[in-house]
This record gives sequence, structure tokens and C-alpha cells, in this order.
Amino acid sequence: MQANTNVDAHKKYLQWLRDAHAMEEQSLKIFEDLDSRIENYPDFRMRVKEYIFATQNQKDKLENSLELNGSSASLLKDVAAKTLAFTQSVSGMPLGDEVVKAVLSAYTFIHMKIGSYSILVAAGKMLNDSQTLLMCEQALTDEVAMAQWLKGNMTAISEEYLLRVLNDDDRADR
Repeated sequence: MQANTNVDAHKKYLQWLRDAHAMEEQSLKIFEDLDSRIENYPDFRMRVKEYIFATQNQKDKLENSLELNGSSASLLKDVAAKTLAFTQSVSGMPLGDEVVKAVLSAYTFIHMKIGSYSILVAAGKMLNDSQTLLMCEQALTDEVAMAQWLKGNMTAISEEYLLRVLNDDDRADR
């Protein structure tokens, strides 16, 4: 019975790693689309560019972790995640307050990633996967840093947006 339990636990762990990979695919699509649209908020755009780089790095490391564990990413999950990301990225476009909605959406999405990496850190510890554990701890640190940046800047971005609206500045939305 113990051997089956270990196999089952490892299968769940691999499933969570594949889920995290799909999540990173989704994240790349969301933030790359955002980068292409946010024109008039340079600090936000610069942080988005930095985050895209970190996200690509996380995705690559997840692929490596999956390979080291005898698995690979799920094409179906990756495609579904990219499709969902596309839907999310275009849903805020016609609303007129895209930059504010983007900050809120990013903040929410990153907290889901924080939760996912927290679970993977716990699983990596339990299953003695030190290499993946280190990668997930770093990813968790990166995600927390982005969440803190967004929290610390969402008020300023919202105020800048509203100031532009009050001044009838057509650069408000993007």
C-alpha cells in the first residue's frame, strides 16, 4: 500500500507542476498583451516587462523540473490557458478604464500564482525534490514581489488615470 501511495502522491505533484506550467503560459500571454497596450504609464509598463522576463524564466524552469521528474508539460492545459488569457486580455479593452482593470486583474492573478507556488513548495519538501523546491521558492519570492509592487502602485496608477480623465486627456486609457 505504501508504494501505491508514493506513486499517487508523485502523480499529483506532477499534475500540479503541469498546472503551474500552464499557469505560466497564461501569465505570459496576459502580460505580453498588456505590455503591447499600456503606452502611457511607463513605470507600470517597465514593471510588466520585468515580470514577463521572470515569468518566462519560471516557465522554463518548470519544464526542466517536469523533465527531471520524467514528465512534460500538458499541451492541452497550455492551449486552454493561452485561450483563457486571450479572453481575459481582450475583455478589459472596450471598458475605457483598461489600465485600472489591468492592475486589478494582475493583482488577483498573481495571488493565484502565489497560492500555486506555496502548494508546490510544500509538496517539494514532502517529496524531497530539492531542485524543484528551490525553483518554486524563488518563483514564490518573485510573485510576492510583483504583488507587493502592484499593491504599492495601484492607488497611484488609479489616481493618474482619474486625473487624466478629469483633464480630458485621451491618454488615460492606455
